[in-house]
Amino acid sequence: MTIAFDSERQDNKRVKTGNVKARSITYSVILNFFFFFFFFLEKIEKYDDDDDDMFGDDLPIEELEGISALVSIPTATSETSEFYGDDLPLEELCKIMDTSETQDTNQKEIPKPKKERFIRYLVASVSHEQYVVNEDRYDEKIVLLIQEDEERITTAHLRQEWKETLIQVGDVVHLPFIEYMPEIVIDDLNHYIVVHPDRLISCTAVAESYVCTRKSVLQLKVRPVSDYSEALVHGNIIHSVLQNALEKEDFQVESIKQEIEHIVMTRLPDLYAIDQDEATALQILNEYAQGISRFGSSFVSKVPKGYVNTDLGSDPTGIMGFETISISNVLDIEEHLWSPTFGLKGMIDASVEMTMSRNHKVLVVPFELKTGKTANFIINRAQTLLYTLLMSDRYNMNVEAGLLYYSKTNSIYVIPSSRNDLRSLVMARNTLASAFSKKDVVPAMIKNSHTCQYCFINSACTIYHKGIEKGTGSTSGLYNLFDEKTDHMSEKISAFFALWWNLLDKEEVDVDYIRKNIWSQPAEIMEQLGRCLSNMSLNLSSSQIDPATARWQYSFVRHVSQPNKPLLCTITVGDPIVVSSMDGHINLSMGFVSRISTEEILVDLSEPLRGPPDEGTGFDSECNQTYTSFIRNAFSTKDFYTRHDTKYRIDRDEMTLGMSMLRNNLVQLIEKDPVGESKRHRLRQLIVDLDKPVFDTDPLHLPATPKMNPDQRKALKKVVQAKDYALILGMPGTGKTTTTAEIIKYLVSIGKSVLVTAYTHTALDNVLCKVRENGLDVLRLGNVQRVMPSLRDCDLYQLPPIVQNKSANEGGLSKSLFAILAEAQPESICYLEFQYRMNKDIMDISNHLVYGRKLKCGDNRTANRKLELPHLESGLKSLHEGNVHCDGNKDCWLKEILNPK
Repeated sequence: MTIAFDSERQDNKRVKTGNVKARSITYSVILNFFFFFFFFLEKIEKYDDDDDDMFGDDLPIEELEGISALVSIPTATSETSEFYGDDLPLEELCKIMDTSETQDTNQKEIPKPKKERFIRYLVASVSHEQYVVNEDRYDEKIVLLIQEDEERITTAHLRQEWKETLIQVGDVVHLPFIEYMPEIVIDDLNHYIVVHPDRLISCTAVAESYVCTRKSVLQLKVRPVSDYSEALVHGNIIHSVLQNALEKEDFQVESIKQEIEHIVMTRLPDLYAIDQDEATALQILNEYAQGISRFGSSFVSKVPKGYVNTDLGSDPTGIMGFETISISNVLDIEEHLWSPTFGLKGMIDASVEMTMSRNHKVLVVPFELKTGKTANFIINRAQTLLYTLLMSDRYNMNVEAGLLYYSKTNSIYVIPSSRNDLRSLVMARNTLASAFSKKDVVPAMIKNSHTCQYCFINSACTIYHKGIEKGTGSTSGLYNLFDEKTDHMSEKISAFFALWWNLLDKEEVDVDYIRKNIWSQPAEIMEQLGRCLSNMSLNLSSSQIDPATARWQYSFVRHVSQPNKPLLCTITVGDPIVVSSMDGHINLSMGFVSRISTEEILVDLSEPLRGPPDEGTGFDSECNQTYTSFIRNAFSTKDFYTRHDTKYRIDRDEMTLGMSMLRNNLVQLIEKDPVGESKRHRLRQLIVDLDKPVFDTDPLHLPATPKMNPDQRKALKKVVQAKDYALILGMPGTGKTTTTAEIIKYLVSIGKSVLVTAYTHTALDNVLCKVRENGLDVLRLGNVQRVMPSLRDCDLYQLPPIVQNKSANEGGLSKSLFAILAEAQPESICYLEFQYRMNKDIMDISNHLVYGRKLKCGDNRTANRKLELPHLESGLKSLHEGNVHCDGNKDCWLKEILNPK
């Protein structure tokens, strides 16, 4: 039964073909570029963040006259890409743009951008040509790139594997680790290009895309709720045990067993979910203690003495020139990194210093822990290599290798970071980013029954194929497996899935392109827009940092360089935020605002606040990459946080789980439930088919309920009799919260367990407060940082979803489930019409204008309530003294309004 309540509202020759001097460039692209250029200048001057039309073709042609060209067009011919329509001939382009024929490529002084690592280029044209090496011709892709914030362009030649890069006009790209070059060759040996670099893709998703790109895209679109299993739960426990042992540098068997027991007791809900008691879990998990201890004895030491495994992959001992290794220092545990350079993000199990024998090098490397066996070594290896790219961005140096450890077999592998591997991974990331950028399509199915049957997201995949792609068992290549997953999907169910999936696609906001301002825009500009606080300092005296209770509350005030500048922004309590350094160290931590004033902002972070990497004594980027350990010093707050005068920026973040969670709810509604399919089937009948809900018709005798009026008592009766759901429609002031609390009280009294959910934390807390007043104990689940202080009263019906996309709104996305069910099955509604908020006169206005005269006063006290203002006469007299327009007599409208009579 469900009860639903409403709310109140290099020097190679280019091949020349024919007599054409140069490629033509699409006219609209040139317009787009210059519009972008002017827009950027305007944005700097006006701090205007409205970029909806950034690439629109709405710049008058006269505004282009007199503007010099930014580039000399290279001489070539090509087969122009079919994406770009009719191109403008060079001669016309020169007339419009007053193009200069040459550009000085030998200039010595080139303006250095503010954040060199994060330069972005706009793709102005793409064409296909050929180049000659030793009289042999090879295909290449020519991409004309316009640097976003400078008056210059780059011609990029994508050769060899890079020529397969999916790229088109209007895309934004990045060329990592290069200064400005008017022409650049990107091939198997030189340079990288990152497409859609501001879309930060999970390293795990990129690694798994080698097997199936579709899986990775669907993982990003659908936030699946993983099924509990012994392997998953036990793996997470061992994961934590090993991380804690690394942090404490204690690998004694008894210490490990104690840690296992401690973590098991904190994971009891997970164990109960797999129907396992703590004694059984301890018996199984303690078998790992000896292996973890041996790992620590061999590899966690200042002296390299551990021999790594070489049975899988290349032999790193020969490649890197070492014999043994050790983890000589642990810098951090579960470091959450973003890389705007490579368009990646991920959580690194541990960031460590690896000391090697023979070559005597100390390198900073990611340590990746796997609790299973080596069956997925290829994927795990790719993931570890991607983490080297993440760390190279955070530490601003080349990270040469990664460590991959399997606790099940006690095997450790050093993964060298080779150019070939990294190129392949960046290209896989580009493919995934391009695929995810296409909202209305996902990559094709791989049609591999053996792989697909074990895929945890195969339900979403097959449902999508049938509902959106109109596929069958034959087109999927899965045959019986596909039919098993989708044979219950009628045309109506398929249409329902397609409708809501497409509406969510239309409404989905590209969070990455909002979040990119954190690294692409100066903090001072974002502060002018209200989304950021710049030049902030940590105020330790008002911070509450307690590792024992995982309390990470930090206070920030203005830096001493701006002591009198108030904190003026649109950031409010409860907003998600990202803390970064003013020097470009992105995402040092994330959390929520708990308090803000014009002088201070207090934030609750999900983890300790990291500092920018701090080079240690004798640091050398080639052979002695030593840093101050965060994990060893973070809790000595005075010493750690005062070591450097770090200036911070605090940016408002965007919530990222919304649409993916909604898609997951949609998939769960449609998919078969092997355990409770009868219940899932009934849900589909009620929500998709809009079948009538069933109510018990047997006589019901309720106890006395002195706190409830007749309407509220009817609502209680309807809820108790409901077999499926009941809808309670309460207008403003009719006591929906009180009714809910009384219903919960009664249900508990007859032995029911009640789950209370609400759209907001505040609405939920209001109900729970009244439930506790009734003497009931409650278990509050949820993120305490997200509890809101107040609840606003709004409209007649349940507060509808906030829909910004016009097409999605017109398609029905703005209509809540409550409204859909209420319109389809009005007999399921119980109305609350007695209100206790407005007196009769005010209620009459509301009734006439909004509520169709359905509201009634709950009692005479409410009906006759008046606002009595103390000292009204003396106040009016003081107000009117010396007023030549009104003397405060009988014609004074203010007096009429304020007079309670």
